[in-house]
Amino acid sequence: MRHIRLIGLGFAWIVGAAGCDNAEAAPAAMTEGARLPGSRRVLPRSFFGPRLSRRAQISPRPVVYACQRPTHVSATAGGKYVGYMMRLHVPQDCSSYGSFHDYGPYGPTSYAGQPNIPAGYWVYHYPYWYVYRQRLIAPPALVPGGAYCRAPAGTSANANGKYRVLVRRLHVPLDCASYGSFRDFGAYAATSYAGHANLPAGYWVYRFPYWYLWQSLRP
Repeated sequence: MRHIRLIGLGFAWIVGAAGCDNAEAAPAAMTEGARLPGSRRVLPRSFFGPRLSRRAQISPRPVVYACQRPTHVSATAGGKYVGYMMRLHVPQDCSSYGSFHDYGPYGPTSYAGQPNIPAGYWVYHYPYWYVYRQRLIAPPALVPGGAYCRAPAGTSANANGKYRVLVRRLHVPLDCASYGSFRDFGAYAATSYAGHANLPAGYWVYRFPYWYLWQSLRP
């Protein structure tokens, strides 16, 4: 019985030694992270987490900024200020003031690395601060959300002759915050809007503070 046990132990030692030799002599193609012929590449595991995809390792995610240049109001706060004096590029102030902020009178001072800034009226219109010399005595209408709007020059309620036969006019000054002071919306078939009912289908044009509904396109 002892003889058989010794033979079994010797056989196990020979097999184990052969396995160690094979592991030490394993070719580079068998190591983790290498690529076998006809197989997909196996990426190494992260030390602190699961295996990352090839895209995640090579191409980091792009930075997405929360602010963009506002379109519902101009850098003059819709015509509230005149006498432009200077402009300061300060995109990081979006985190404190949003994409638009009518700050009002300020200065003289230095700010964001710019010295000798004259006293004036400040407006933040991402990504710039604008400094103006004067505020108009009769400013444009203020709508909720901080947007100053007035009917823009150079545009007409029929989109400069594009439409004809006015059928309805709707007083909706708050839409300036969504559509700006002028918007050629085009064909629309809504029957009610902003508290107005029984609306006919037509072509819609927003020119602050009204929506104009036109019957047809001008031929």
